Amino acid sequence: MRSGPLLKKSIVAEKNSRRSFLKTTTAAAL
Repeated sequence: MRSGPLLKKSIVAEKNSRRSFLKTTTAAAL
């Protein structure tokens, strides 16, 4: 059951990276 928190962390990291990716793409579009 150690993979529980690790999975949550990876999901949060994925969300953060996706958000920053969207920010950079919108900045590049502007």
